Amino acid sequence: MLADAVRLVLTWMAYVAVLTAALYLLSWPVLWAAARWRSRPGRARGWRPWAVWVLAAACLAAAAPPLAADVERRARIAKARGDVLLLGKAVGTYAAHCGGPPAADAAGGDCRVAAGAARSRLPAALLKRQRNARGVEAGPFLEFIPRLPPGWSGAAGVYAYSVTPDVQTRVCAAGDGVIADSRSPADRRGRGEPC
Repeated sequence: MLADAVRLVLTWMAYVAVLTAALYLLSWPVLWAAARWRSRPGRARGWRPWAVWVLAAACLAAAAPPLAADVERRARIAKARGDVLLLGKAVGTYAAHCGGPPAADAAGGDCRVAAGAARSRLPAALLKRQRNARGVEAGPFLEFIPRLPPGWSGAAGVYAYSVTPDVQTRVCAAGDGVIADSRSPADRRGRGEPC
């Protein structure tokens, strides 16, 4: 909560600094001409306009690292959310074609389905064509299994895949204080069952 407040203050400081610099950039010719017209030889000129630029640069330098870190964090969260959505749809398509979700260790093209609870990395069977019991082929359901965003965890270095005892599937990953889950449309902030 404090980090969000600091980020908000720094963001507004950066906005004010940029607007001040833009205002100065647009108005300095008028101010310079007015000062030249009113000044007399030997008279002091007053404040120097470079002070605005120094202030703007200092504000931007102070605000840039936290803002950049926040942009990178949001990008990692967006990547994970997009990936689990894609992977969840691939698992659902496999289940529709084969009559059930893939077994956690399925690797061939024989449409193996999960018989009970399991948790592991995503099955390699999603990357291969599958022949179902009626002899119809479909797939591959994924071209490749996406990599986790930096600093995120799943299962064995990729997104976690789990099947519940009632044969419901879940694809998830956790990182940056968020759990990206294929079963819930919104991120959860570390609450509920872990990934």
